[in-house]
Amino acid sequence: MQGNELVQFAEYEEPGLKAGDYEVHATLSLKNLTSAAFEGGPQYSTTKYLRVLGDRYALSPGAVESVYPPANVSGTFSRNLPHVVLSRATLPWERIVGVADADHTPWMTVLLMTDEELLQDGINASQPLTAAKRPGPTDEDIACRVLKLPGSRWKSLAPTVGELRYLAHVRKTSTALRVDNELEERKVALVMGNRLPPEGKSCWAFLVSVENRVSDMPKASPEATIELLVLHAWRFFAEASPKSFGAAILALDRRAGLSLPCPSDGPETAALSMGYGKPHPPRRRQHMLVVSRAVHALRHGARIEAGCAGADPFGGQRSVLRSGARHDGHLVRRRMGAWPPHRAP
Repeated sequence: MQGNELVQFAEYEEPGLKAGDYEVHATLSLKNLTSAAFEGGPQYSTTKYLRVLGDRYALSPGAVESVYPPANVSGTFSRNLPHVVLSRATLPWERIVGVADADHTPWMTVLLMTDEELLQDGINASQPLTAAKRPGPTDEDIACRVLKLPGSRWKSLAPTVGELRYLAHVRKTSTALRVDNELEERKVALVMGNRLPPEGKSCWAFLVSVENRVSDMPKASPEATIELLVLHAWRFFAEASPKSFGAAILALDRRAGLSLPCPSDGPETAALSMGYGKPHPPRRRQHMLVVSRAVHALRHGARIEAGCAGADPFGGQRSVLRSGARHDGHLVRRRMGAWPPHRAP
């Protein structure tokens, strides 16, 4: 997404018809006809049946646009909820969770499990899914993948039906704010999990179907085995988050203070206790004053000859400026003696 794109968020995207079987009745009444054959207003009626198909046991190719965290990647993901971006914006709302659920509740969600949790439940952490088949709309079965969890694990991970509505939304992007392109609009659906990845853990994220699971969300008995249809799955590793600058500052021992250590006596004690820096020794201050005066003289057009006779223009200090130095002071170099210069005898 570019910075000049308009982004809008919507709670849901209602499909024209949800997936399922429908019965359609049509009636036509004829009235005010002059012919005696049509006295009494005859009616014509018919009944038709139709079935709306949609993804149920497996997603169509290209339905998953992207996932986050990325698959098979290590990173600091402990502050990011795993989520799936679906290319068809109506997909999470094309089926129902159950008869008693409210409208606009998605029929899918993302579950997060670590390798340790899978091993505790007797599941192979490298291949946690099992191949299965489900009856399709025709005579052919549909291949799918399932995840079998004990009821106690499902109870600790599953969201409630009320929480499902907050774990999916629609994002609409458009180029309305851009002047160099034609207007383009695009909608995607985003389904996220309800759990942050633990630091330093290898994690699995499962996009699972919760269709017709109102009765056991998440009130399944611990002894029961929950078989979940997995629509998409990916793996990643959540590294430990490095210490940030703010965390390092907060971890400082503020009782010791951040000022320089000051002596117990001396004229600079009061200044150091107020946070001022340590003063330079008198000899160093004198040398800094000599250089400052020399640079000032050069900038004002003075020409200085090293070892000149007569009075020293810098208060008796031996000249350390190269003859013919530029007026901007950038060619100041040591000509003779050690640095810093010593007072001439």
